[in-house]
Amino acid sequence: MDKSDNKGGLNVPVWMTFGNSLRITNIVLLKFAWAACVIGGTFYGGIVLAGMFLTCHLQRRWRKEYPFFIVLGLVGTVLDALWIYAGILDYGADTLSFGPLQLAPLWITFLWVGLGLSIFEVLSFFVSRPILAATLFAASAPFSYLAGAQFDAVLINSNMGLLAISGSWLVVFYALFRIADSADKAERHFMKSTRGDVGADPHGIANETARSTR
Repeated sequence: MDKSDNKGGLNVPVWMTFGNSLRITNIVLLKFAWAACVIGGTFYGGIVLAGMFLTCHLQRRWRKEYPFFIVLGLVGTVLDALWIYAGILDYGADTLSFGPLQLAPLWITFLWVGLGLSIFEVLSFFVSRPILAATLFAASAPFSYLAGAQFDAVLINSNMGLLAISGSWLVVFYALFRIADSADKAERHFMKSTRGDVGADPHGIANETARSTR
C-alpha cells in the first residue's frame, strides 16, 4: 500500500513530501561531500556544504546543530594541523601557511563541518549509540585518508601514524555523540514537559490557584 499525504486533497507519496525530500537531500549531499572535497577541492566542496547549510536552515535545525558543526569544524582543523606538524600527513601545495602556522586545506574543515551538520539527521541512528559510532568512525579513519591519497589529495608519510589518527577519532566521536545524546534527551524532556503544561486541565489549575489564595 502506497502511503500518501492527502493534505489539500493531493495524493502525494510520503517520500515526496517537503520534509522527507529535505532528509533525502541531506543524505545525498553528505554522500557527495567527501568526493566533492577530496576530488574537487575547496570550490566544489564549498558548493556541497552550502547545500547542507540550506537544508539545515529549511529543516530549522540551526539552534540544535550549530554548536556541533562549529566545534567539530574547529576540532577537526586542529587535529589535521597536528598531523601535519607530526609529519604524518602532507597536503603539499594545498597546505594553508600563515607564517609558522600550517593548516590543512579548507576542504578538510568543510568535511568536518559537514559531519557536524548531519549528526541529528543522517547520523541520528548513532546519537543514542556513542560507542558504536566511535568504533565505526575510528575504524574508517585510516581508509578515509588512504582513499584520499589515491586521488593525490594527501600524502601519508607514516602508515603507523594512521593509528594515532584512528585513536583520536575514537575519542572525538565518542565524546561528540555522548554530548549529542544528552542534548537530544534534554530537548525531548523539555518538549514533553511543555506539552504537559499546555495540555493540563485549566479547571484544575484554576481550582488549585483558588485554594492557594484562601
